[in-house]
Amino acid sequence: MKKIKIQSGLDKVLEGLPDSWGVFAFYRQDECLYYCKSGNLRFRLLGMYQRKDSDSLLSELFLEADTISYRVYAEPLMALIDEKVFLSKHSSLFQQRLWVWKAYPYLAFNAYQYPFIKVCDQPNDDWQYIGPFRSRFFLADVIDTYAKLLKIPNCDGASYPCDRRQNGTCNAYCLALEEGNGNDLDKLDCLLKEAFVHPNNGILELVQKEKQRYFDELAFDKVDLLNDETELLAKYRDWLSFLYVAKDLEYEDELCQIKDGLLHSAVFRGKSYRFTHNKTEYRTNEALALNKEQVDECRILYSYIKKHR
Repeated sequence: MKKIKIQSGLDKVLEGLPDSWGVFAFYRQDECLYYCKSGNLRFRLLGMYQRKDSDSLLSELFLEADTISYRVYAEPLMALIDEKVFLSKHSSLFQQRLWVWKAYPYLAFNAYQYPFIKVCDQPNDDWQYIGPFRSRFFLADVIDTYAKLLKIPNCDGASYPCDRRQNGTCNAYCLALEEGNGNDLDKLDCLLKEAFVHPNNGILELVQKEKQRYFDELAFDKVDLLNDETELLAKYRDWLSFLYVAKDLEYEDELCQIKDGLLHSAVFRGKSYRFTHNKTEYRTNEALALNKEQVDECRILYSYIKKHR
């Protein structure tokens, strides 16, 4: 692994790192303090360095460590295997404290309980759960976009009805809940499932057609407004399609064996390794929900299978 000394001017050194997959480690002499894979070494390490003054854990890590080591991989799967092999043999001081996935949010919806849609950290009740997602901001933008397109709730307070009812951007399902109007709530249930559960719901295609219409009319300012929405909905559709199959991924080649969506065994530097996983029991309302600690591994394996099958 290549080594970098932690000293003044470190930010300039980190700016020169490759923006590619790899693993990195913080060391205090020969003791590894933190070991992790990343899809973009430069972005990840530079981001950690820039946040250290506002994050006490990162500040402590940079104070404790004296070097950063890193290794570049062309194949994301190799970075995953490297990380899993290392962590199966070593216990690092900051490992449990700095897991990135701890901040991953879930989307939850329930057409029969206010606020109907929410972003939360854990699937703790009987709402319908989807996720986790890697960005809370991304998820908030998806909810906001579907709210605008379908006039479904995007409640931001404890009191209702809100201003969205007055300006016509929401159909005020909160009033149907208060009045016990089952028909309207059933309609909302269908809309929420159509928007968030069905990857091929046709909404993205409608937005794309609208964007093309604006383009044909030379209304380029409106085209620009829809560019972000089409990209956002395409990314959500891709992630949702992944969640549908993530738990059942099965694949085997000379490099690895994948079972139940996780890495079962792998060959690394001429040696064979087997990995054990605790079996997760999911509830019916968690059909599209994964454990946070497994989602990044599942995503790498999903992409690997798509590429090599």
